[in-house]
Amino acid sequence: MILNDMAALQPQKLALTELEERIAGWLLRDCPGVPEAVAAELRGEVFSLPYSRILRAIFNARAEGRAVTVRAVAAELQQCEALQALGGLDYLQAIAFAAPTLISEDDGRKQATETLRAWKRMKSPRGPGVELLRADLINPGQVEWVWKEWLAKGKFHLISGAPGTGKTTLALSFAAAITSGGRFPDGALAERGSTLMWSGEDGVEDSLLPRFLACGGDRTGMHFVHATRGPDGAVLPFDLACDMEALATAASRIDDVRLLILDPVVSAVQGDGNKNSEVRRALQPLVDFAGTSGAAVLGVTHFTKGTAGRDPLERVNGSIAFGALARMVLATARPEHEGERRRLVRAKSNIGPSGGGFAYDLEQARVPGHPGLFGQSVVWGEALEGSARELIGEVETPTAEDGSATDRATEWLASFLGNGEGAAASAIKEAASAMGHSVASLRRAKAALRVESYKQGLYGGWAWRMPKMLSPNAEGTGQKAVGAFE
Repeated sequence: MILNDMAALQPQKLALTELEERIAGWLLRDCPGVPEAVAAELRGEVFSLPYSRILRAIFNARAEGRAVTVRAVAAELQQCEALQALGGLDYLQAIAFAAPTLISEDDGRKQATETLRAWKRMKSPRGPGVELLRADLINPGQVEWVWKEWLAKGKFHLISGAPGTGKTTLALSFAAAITSGGRFPDGALAERGSTLMWSGEDGVEDSLLPRFLACGGDRTGMHFVHATRGPDGAVLPFDLACDMEALATAASRIDDVRLLILDPVVSAVQGDGNKNSEVRRALQPLVDFAGTSGAAVLGVTHFTKGTAGRDPLERVNGSIAFGALARMVLATARPEHEGERRRLVRAKSNIGPSGGGFAYDLEQARVPGHPGLFGQSVVWGEALEGSARELIGEVETPTAEDGSATDRATEWLASFLGNGEGAAASAIKEAASAMGHSVASLRRAKAALRVESYKQGLYGGWAWRMPKMLSPNAEGTGQKAVGAFE
């Protein structure tokens, strides 16, 4: 909308959303004096909902050579089920009716440019060299969720873990729930929508798509990032480090994108993945995509080798900036013993509760509609309570790289117990945690030293002591040596 009196655009007199409404109404009239250059500039701006949807419908009509009319835009919005959310056809007509007609190309260019500048001033009032956003122009709100307290709309997430824990399959199971309107592990019903996925490691036809379908996904809502096209029309491989802007443009043509999966997310970093500054710069386009699209962005990555027993957030591969920039970090663990289940836990959350998780198994399931074809799927188990470190430490598979953690725990436990009369198991575990030793490392250290557990009297708690301290006449005194991790 172009206002004849530009003084009315002063921030103290006009709310940001009202000015967005006037701009959208002006474009709905498709005034003959609106220059394409200004329309292109507006296309690059970030408007709040619902006005961004109106603008998108207008620009789609322009791109396809169709007339921009209220009914044409309404038809476009009706296809993406957005018209009702905007207030219906009457609302669009009211906006268009309030917009004046531009008289000439020159007047249109001048007024359009002034209006765009006014909108930018209100969006970010300028100081000397610094852009500021005044608080009274911001509408306070709360976090919106794709999956409550696990996947947030408009936020960047990570899922990290050791190889073989099924991180990609877990991500595909989330996509399956979203595209089919199915259920998440806690039983919550997913809001149906679309998902995008890029993978630099797995094939779509023989790996990703079978897994997605085996998890119950609806293929009409799944979009795999395939390639890009150069200026000459040549097909080029998609480069996560360079092509996020092009991906954002492609995604803007889909109105209901709920989730973007990037596997592996480290491919976004062209430079040194261990340098905070380089990682932050490289990941910023992912954060921006989440913010502008309203989708949850989920990056898949690995744990650093030899870090078993440490806090899961510290184990994320590469710079600490990966975990710092993500608002939510999920972690996976593989069980040590046969019959135990893998675990998905919340290692970090800046926007909700942390800790807790779910047990799960991976199995080969039949792909619906494709006899003889199988894909890996997720079978969810019970909900888990506890910190991420505890939940992972209880089941994590020891590897050759874990030796140093076990060695440190063994040395510490031997020193702690010394040659004394033993100590309460609860006190030992608390002291070990304070020193940075995981439950799994402590358990292996106990086995390596052949530390014995025994009851302190008939009604006492469990205690530990070095084996040589077990009294030869302990039998019959209420002290019973056992091998359990009590």
